Amino acid sequence: MDSDFPEFDEVYYKVLLPENPNRFDILAANANFNIYHSDLWNGTGKRFAEMIVQECVDVCDAYGMPDGTSPVTRIISKVIKRKFGMDE
Repeated sequence: MDSDFPEFDEVYYKVLLPENPNRFDILAANANFNIYHSDLWNGTGKRFAEMIVQECVDVCDAYGMPDGTSPVTRIISKVIKRKFGMDE
């Protein structure tokens, strides 16, 4: 998140992000999604975000070879999952 007040942005991140934030936490903060500290985010909200990422992986996989052997789409799927901490 970039604003006209970089000092505020730095403090905002220190206060709102957990000690070891995952990619979902960082994106929620970037979107100014302030409820991500609540039970709503930790339950339903985070699960919803994970489902969106899984849909993207599924679309990527669907454009590979029908038998799932396309090395390019498998690599892309793994990179997406790793980026979001959803490694298998």
